Amino acid sequence: MLAMWLGVALAAEPSAAEQRALQQVHEIEWARGSVLELASQLAGAAPEARADVALALGRLREAEALDVLVELRDDPAPAVRLAAAQALGWTPGSAEALRAWIAEEPRPSAPAARAAADEGVPVALIRSLGQAAVSEADVEVLRALLREPWPYGAAAARAIGRVAQREVPGADAAVHDLFARLDAPDPRLVADVAWALARAKPAEAAPAEV
Repeated sequence: MLAMWLGVALAAEPSAAEQRALQQVHEIEWARGSVLELASQLAGAAPEARADVALALGRLREAEALDVLVELRDDPAPAVRLAAAQALGWTPGSAEALRAWIAEEPRPSAPAARAAADEGVPVALIRSLGQAAVSEADVEVLRALLREPWPYGAAAARAIGRVAQREVPGADAAVHDLFARLDAPDPRLVADVAWALARAKPAEAAPAEV
């Protein structure tokens, strides 16, 4: 049994080559390297390094990173797709790409699978759209997602709270949708709806309601 656990622990440790690849990504990011420099680290890299590249590209907050991040949606490693979904939320001009990915990304319907998705790609995409939304079309997607069960509806509620704070076109109508979801049977969803309303500060609500 001890030998088995040691084998698992050793397998989890990155190899020397993988450690060098991760260090290279971190050095490029620390030096504020370009999108091209970071993207050049993807070829042949292990999933952990590719995920680090995706997050580093997002932290650049440069529109030039958009094409690279969109390509990573087809990466075979879930961790890389998750990192790309998160990074798109920080990347200028990513809203349209996020809407397209959300439309195609499966959202599990079974309760156990939904619970596993809480920190997965579908929820990350919804959160990122809340950060990147700039138009009424973006808000319409979030309004539709608000009608879905937890965790998707909860992520959409928080995203709507953020777009309302930024006064994105269409946010006022989305805030009215939040009031309707206060009657949702799942208290986890209601908690995030209340969080969003507190940040949206709708004019028609009394202070006690907010």
